[in-house]
Order: sequence, then C-alpha cells, then structure tokens
Amino acid sequence: MIRRQRRHPRGYANRLRRRDAVEATFGSFKRRLGARIRSHRRHNQRAEVLARAVVWNLLGKIYHERFA
Repeated sequence: MIRRQRRHPRGYANRLRRRDAVEATFGSFKRRLGARIRSHRRHNQRAEVLARAVVWNLLGKIYHERFA
C-alpha cells in the first residue's frame, strides 16, 4: 500500500477519497435506516435490503429537490 502511494500519489489520493465517500455513505445509510436486518429467511432479507435502498433513494431525491 505504501509502495503504491509513493509510485502513484495522485491516483492513490483519488482512490482514498472515493473510499472515504463510500464509507461515509454506508455509515449514513446505517445510521438512518438501521444496521440490523430483522428478517431470518434469505428471501425476506433480500426484500428488506432492497426496500431500504428504495427508501434511501427516495430520501436523497426529496433532499435534492428541496435544497438544490
């Protein structure tokens, strides 16, 4: 990792910023919608995660329509 940083400092910084953005998004998602999945069956777990993703996208759309 340090070797990559020294060889390609600009690319490393871009990749690190992208990772920070992804981690921040996942953290925000979990804080707002919960980190636990309450379903036990695989099919229901999938449906629960997809429902949360839809809610997350709707919240983002509402936010951007209101404040952008």
